[in-house]
Amino acid sequence: MIASVLIAFTFFFPFGIAETGDGTHGALVGTVYTWRWGDSQKRVLPHVRVFATSDADVQEARSDDQGRFEFLTLLPGVYEIEAEAPAAFSSWCGIKRKRDTQEISAGVEYRAEVLLISTCR
Repeated sequence: MIASVLIAFTFFFPFGIAETGDGTHGALVGTVYTWRWGDSQKRVLPHVRVFATSDADVQEARSDDQGRFEFLTLLPGVYEIEAEAPAAFSSWCGIKRKRDTQEISAGVEYRAEVLLISTCR
């Protein structure tokens, strides 16, 4: 099955899933990257606040030094997934938050790539 996400200018894109051992919760794990015009490749972006919000659940994670984040105990439902760039990042590129929705199912781990793209040159 394909069901993970990519955030780039607020777009989510299917990427890949795995089964989790917990049959009552879903999980969303991923990495935050940045890319801007002129860069030859994307770079990990640490210290980004990532939020997962549904009608019944609100969770927050922060990407680590390698840009990784995880939500391991999401209740099934439709979530708004939002990434908030650190102040230093948003000050030079103008990007502060990107968001989209993702349906989370019990027993499924969704893998995400969050890509905050700068339009600065």
